[in-house]
Amino acid sequence: MPTFASIHLGKTAGSAFANLLIKEVSPRMPVLLLYGEDHPLSGLWNKRVKQSVKSEGRSLAEICLPLLNLSGGGGSCVVQGHIAASEYLEFLQGDCQFLTWLRHPLQRICSHYYFWKNHTSLPPRRVEARMLFARVISGECSLTEFGCSPVISEYYTRMLTPLGLDGLATTALTEHPRVSLRSLSVLLGVQLPENIPLVNQTPSKQADCYELTPHEESQILAFNMTDMDLYKRALARLTTQESSIPA
Repeated sequence: MPTFASIHLGKTAGSAFANLLIKEVSPRMPVLLLYGEDHPLSGLWNKRVKQSVKSEGRSLAEICLPLLNLSGGGGSCVVQGHIAASEYLEFLQGDCQFLTWLRHPLQRICSHYYFWKNHTSLPPRRVEARMLFARVISGECSLTEFGCSPVISEYYTRMLTPLGLDGLATTALTEHPRVSLRSLSVLLGVQLPENIPLVNQTPSKQADCYELTPHEESQILAFNMTDMDLYKRALARLTTQESSIPA
């Protein structure tokens, strides 16, 4: 039976999907959510009941391997966190299926930028991102500078290396929840609802989509062309998959 490795890319509905995994999937198979010990979702979920998991100071292998040995090693499980594909590949072996959620890169970057502006008491875990965070909350970093920063740009490409899009069993898109959830239902073998409840974590957001000036769009796109191409290919693949998924 496969292990399902869910790569949670920031600001792509991953937290909403984590809640869906708890509600709909944990009654059928264990779900391990890794977001740091202080995060309310972190832990091993079985039948919607959480068991705390000590993660600080331990490698992913030390945390996850006991879970992978559940049910005599013959049962499926889901592991999700802000974990890069390369980190998963360091310890996952055998039958492993990778999945993730994507969002239009420009919308994801905007969401990330304004999330930081609205959550000034939550510095990023990554040390290399903290200087940029300080510049954003002080007003010294514009949206364009943020989207062009090496810390932020080509985020999907970095997180999915070396798998790339072709190494993922399913790529869900936040802009297309119905077909995405149908595809995930087939992969996981669990019937999921056709919509995923999203929570707006940026109070200043006034519309469904962030608006960019033509200049902002062109500048940010110039530093995220690989991510944009990846997103377009994921959209084309999902559209193709839709025709083959039973209604």
